[in-house]
Amino acid sequence: MSSELNEDTGDMNEDDDDDDDDDEEEEEPKEKDDDDEINDDDDEGFSVLSDLPVEMSERRPTCRRCCRPVKVCLCPYLPALPLDVSTSLYIVQHPAEESRVLRTVPLLAACLAPGKCRVFVGRRFSEDRYPDLAAVCRDSSSLLLYPGAAAESLEDLSFSSATHNVILIDGTWSQAKDMFLRNPLLQLPRQVLLKPLQALCSFQLQHGAQIHHSKEHLIRSGQYNKIMPKNKRKIRRMQKLISNQNI
Repeated sequence: MSSELNEDTGDMNEDDDDDDDDDEEEEEPKEKDDDDEINDDDDEGFSVLSDLPVEMSERRPTCRRCCRPVKVCLCPYLPALPLDVSTSLYIVQHPAEESRVLRTVPLLAACLAPGKCRVFVGRRFSEDRYPDLAAVCRDSSSLLLYPGAAAESLEDLSFSSATHNVILIDGTWSQAKDMFLRNPLLQLPRQVLLKPLQALCSFQLQHGAQIHHSKEHLIRSGQYNKIMPKNKRKIRRMQKLISNQNI
């Protein structure tokens, strides 16, 4: 009986294995069908996305002369022909000024003949990297438009030659001050601009401009209402501002 049972059991096991194989064979096509459905859905989804219109961000057309958007082009207000001047302008521009909306440097260059206005962009200007600028700064006929205790009035100056160079620092007040103090080359030419600067400030105040005192003035007069820094380096910087030391 045991042999019969074994044989029967063996037959049963064999039958079970066959049934499992049949089940696996039957399930495999179903899995393929599911994958095919998923792939079909993906293909359909991609086809729908590919049919969607692509939105292109168009940049506003820009005037080639004044470098401003065409809608606010200022060329009608500029000289029709370049101004014939003997002065050559050299603009030392802070990198942040390149992206400003007013675009004053291109306006200035558009008013002058080619080669009369050169722009040097950067924060630090060494003699090795900027030999052309260094040569201009060392020229006795060069002037730097920058206010200060040593600044002179243009009306009081006598020039040895008919042609001369004018160097301008293009940036905010803090940027211009930093560039002037950290670049020995910019401290070589004679400084001018005091009277025109005072006239400009007076004109702006007459037309609604607000008075903004420097941080140095606010600290000395006790009007600086911001929280004083805790960082030691910033504290030392504040102390230098109060003592009017070069930073």
